[in-house]
Amino acid sequence: MKISEMESTKSFQETERGIEWYFSCLVSEMHTVIAATADDDGLPVTCAIDIMDSDRLGLYFLTARGKGFYHRLRKRQFIALTGVHGKGTMSSFAISVRGHVEETGPDILNHLIERNRYMSFCLSTTLY
Repeated sequence: MKISEMESTKSFQETERGIEWYFSCLVSEMHTVIAATADDDGLPVTCAIDIMDSDRLGLYFLTARGKGFYHRLRKRQFIALTGVHGKGTMSSFAISVRGHVEETGPDILNHLIERNRYMSFCLSTTLY
C-alpha cells in the first residue's frame, strides 16, 4: 500500500531538509514505525509496520488482505504514523506523517520484496 497526500506536524517544505530526507530516514533509519487507523466506531487502533520504500510521491508498506489493519485501511483510506530514531530522550527525534492510503499493484509488490529480501522468507512461510 502507498501513503500519499501527506501532512506532517511541520510542513516538509518549511524545513531545511527536503521531503526525500524524511522519507529516506523513515525507510532506512527507522524502518519500523507505529501506525494508527480508526476502527468501525472511530476509535484509534495502532500497530507496528515496516516502511519498505519511498519515492517523491509517498511511502510504501505491506499488509495482508486478511488482517484487520488491511480492512481498516480499505474502509477509512487514511493513516497516521510515527517513527522514532535514537536511543535516549535527549538524542532522539520523531517523524510523524498522516495521509491518504491507496492500494498498489503487483509491480510495486515485487519491487518491495526485492528491496526487502527478508520479506521473501516471510511470504513463503505460513505461520499457525
